[in-house]
Amino acid sequence: MPEAQLDRFMMEIHIDYPSPQQEEEIVARTSGRTAPLPKPSLDRQAFLELRDLVWAVPVPQNVSVYAVRLCGASRPNDTRAIQYVKDYVEWGAGPRRSQNLTRAAKARALLDGRTAPTIEDVRAVALPILRHRSFRITVRWAMA
Repeated sequence: MPEAQLDRFMMEIHIDYPSPQQEEEIVARTSGRTAPLPKPSLDRQAFLELRDLVWAVPVPQNVSVYAVRLCGASRPNDTRAIQYVKDYVEWGAGPRRSQNLTRAAKARALLDGRTAPTIEDVRAVALPILRHRSFRITVRWAMA
């Protein structure tokens, strides 16, 4: 997929292969007649209301500072980057990753019944958000 289209996604979630029993069930359910389409859980209006609710959640300053600092530390030319990043990362997480970290942290807080995200929420969503198109690793081979 072209990079411009990849930017439309917020995160990358890895899903492992199913267990043998799960795979047998998949085969059994999909090898016969055409499976019925699932019924939507939300209509458009309900979805937009939930989106607006997430966007309306206030973000404490320490949480947004943490998200920005975390992304900045992934950029090789940033003073916050550790030596490993300076040596092996060609480009790090941009501002869109900081935004997505904050948005996902807000949604996680709401799902947990809280009205504001914490740094722990940012940490919990960091991997799927930062691994999605954020880093380009340069491998430098040592010559013996």
